[in-house]
Amino acid sequence: MKKKWKILLIIGLVVVVGGGVFASIRYNQRGIVAVQTGRVVRQDLTSLVTASGEIKPKNYYNLGANAMGPLTAINVKEGDQVRKGEVLAQIEAIQSKADVEAQKAQIQTSLADSAAAEAGAKAMQDAIATAQAGLEKANAELERTKLNLDREAQLYKDKLVAKQDYDQKKAEYDTAVAGILDANTRIAQAKSQEAQSRAQLVSAQRHVTQAQANLTRVVDVFDKYSVISPIDGVVTNLPVRIGETVVPGIQSSTASTVMTVADMSLITAEVKVDETDIVNVQLNQKGGAYD
Repeated sequence: MKKKWKILLIIGLVVVVGGGVFASIRYNQRGIVAVQTGRVVRQDLTSLVTASGEIKPKNYYNLGANAMGPLTAINVKEGDQVRKGEVLAQIEAIQSKADVEAQKAQIQTSLADSAAAEAGAKAMQDAIATAQAGLEKANAELERTKLNLDREAQLYKDKLVAKQDYDQKKAEYDTAVAGILDANTRIAQAKSQEAQSRAQLVSAQRHVTQAQANLTRVVDVFDKYSVISPIDGVVTNLPVRIGETVVPGIQSSTASTVMTVADMSLITAEVKVDETDIVNVQLNQKGGAYD
């Protein structure tokens, strides 16, 4: 038993001494620079110019907010390909949308009024035509009764008919004369009503034009609540999130820029070369590796 403990003690001492020697060697080697060596060979020397710079696209657009309000939708994320005219984000536009709907309803009302006025004018034209036909009929009746009256008057003068018969023909003639006056009155009334209907039609058409102009205005305002891509490109910066309020016209504010869309069909590198290295740069010189 004592022999076993002696062996363990000797092993422990050996481990401690070995560890101390290893630690001493590592401590003495601190700060020593490893030297690399190689065989001497003949080769060309390469001069390298190292400079920092920036990769830029052909062109890019910082899409700012054209209306103030919270963002209700962002339809893209950084790195997405977008098309010209695509709606990229939406700003809350409850009131503007309501204005558009109200103006569309106003146009429908104005169109209905215009159609009613046009139908009224057409009806008055038909009434004029009817009244003119009535006048022609009254003229024919007047001519007929006048001939009968002249014939009856000659017979009455020759005492071949009774005065009662003559009076009857005279009454028929007077009725025909009154018919002419009535037909002329009807024509005048119809023309007056037709002119009034035409005036109402012109007014209704002007209301339609005005309503359409107002619709164009409110639609333009509503469109400003949509962020639309002006080019085909890539979303390179998206600093805002849904729910954040964006404000137009404040260039120094981060809330004025919704996102950046870049045309990546052609990219360029703007590199700042140190003045001591610029002598090593030549026109059409190819670049090396990029980090």
